[in-house]
Amino acid sequence: MKLKMKDLLVAAMMISAMVQGASRSPNVLLLTVDDMNWDSLEVTGCTIPGISPNIDRLAGQGFRFHHAHVASTIFGPSRNAMLTGRYPHCSGSMGHGQQPPEGWVAPEVITPRLDTYLHENGYYTGAILKNSRQLNPTFDIRFHEKPFGVGAKDRDPDAFFERTQLVIENAKNADKPFFLYANPIDPHDPWPRTKSEATMRAEWNPDDPYPEATTQFDPDEVYVPAYLLDTPEIRKHIAPYYDSVHRGDLCIGAVLRALEESGEAENTLIIFLSDNGMLPPGAKRSLYDSSTRTPLIFSWPGKIQPSVVDKTHLVSSIDIMPTVIEAVGLPEVKGLEGKSLWPILQGNTPDEWREFVYAAMTYYAQSEPRAYFPGRAMIGKEYTYVFNIHSLRDPERVNAFDAGYPLIQMMKRSGERERARAEHLVRRPPEEFYSTRKDPGCWNNLIGNPEQKGRIEKYKRALEEEMRATGDPESVVFSN
Repeated sequence: MKLKMKDLLVAAMMISAMVQGASRSPNVLLLTVDDMNWDSLEVTGCTIPGISPNIDRLAGQGFRFHHAHVASTIFGPSRNAMLTGRYPHCSGSMGHGQQPPEGWVAPEVITPRLDTYLHENGYYTGAILKNSRQLNPTFDIRFHEKPFGVGAKDRDPDAFFERTQLVIENAKNADKPFFLYANPIDPHDPWPRTKSEATMRAEWNPDDPYPEATTQFDPDEVYVPAYLLDTPEIRKHIAPYYDSVHRGDLCIGAVLRALEESGEAENTLIIFLSDNGMLPPGAKRSLYDSSTRTPLIFSWPGKIQPSVVDKTHLVSSIDIMPTVIEAVGLPEVKGLEGKSLWPILQGNTPDEWREFVYAAMTYYAQSEPRAYFPGRAMIGKEYTYVFNIHSLRDPERVNAFDAGYPLIQMMKRSGERERARAEHLVRRPPEEFYSTRKDPGCWNNLIGNPEQKGRIEKYKRALEEEMRATGDPESVVFSN
């Protein structure tokens, strides 16, 4: 049988495409959700059936770290930590507002962001939402939230599908692997069915709304995190949050569906996590288990062990960048505080691993004195030590952001236990120590317990050493 020249050319092109696909560097997909507690997924303990089918499926196909924490508990510093492999005080992203803050001293070693490093090494880079307040990003294409929280495409699964398709198609046309940083706004407030959502929509975006949530969970069926009191009022308050969690899961599912349909799934490393805990006081902007803990998942067919839950290693969001770099085969970036998890994801156990991870909260908006309340935490697998530096300097200082939250006012009008909890959350003691295994909600402060004295000193010493070694400007408190 004779082949025509046209047939030979087509065959040659197909073979060439197969060779290029096999030899091209792997893609990287970094997925996040906004202000979601680590245990708001069915796979991590939420008792609402069907709350998170897409993320649960990803966890089943991948490797989840049980003891994973973010390096900061507010959007800007937390996300910059993921993308730099650095602590907030080392990257210069220590809060909202001015970044780096006035008086910031740069570390001896300046390192690139993950998107910049991948871009410099031949990647097409894209970001879908949550890419403001970033330090010198390098994205070929960026989609912004406009206006924040109620933009027409911020919470729209169809928009996430289409935008993911576009990024992947652009990368293919450029004959490059892609790095996509995709971030649904859910479950950040405003939550569905709330007055704040109606008000923000009416004021900021009355003519181009995003899709309504497809669920309306009843207060009786919601899961109450351990850090909150289980009362009818609180159940009613957080029920819309779970509507938002589910819609965020649909957006994540849309991104994964676009990836699958593109034919690139087998050559893509996927990472998923939340940037910090949920909004009600005691999670976001705090340093408790409900604040720092995150459902960190890695997935890559044929490369990473599936259906694994690692309860051995204590890991941090600063480990994402060095892990990605090693996984895709690029040269190591020196000077990062993060450690590569790639050997662990390959089923190997490092000879030595960290005993603690560090987390920080410094300021919400530097221009507002009321929003500057620095704290640091040293976190182990079973205990957490919290050092509220702002309370040490001013014991009577009130956390104005938490104090004004409606849930705090509700608690103050309730019983004695509720009022005591509300007072604790708005006026923190200088030191706190919790058994997070026995007390995951961090209710029983053990700082004065004589049986814990040796353990507390060990955590305090580890925190001081880490702060000094990495140039944390708040380490001056140890000189006083």
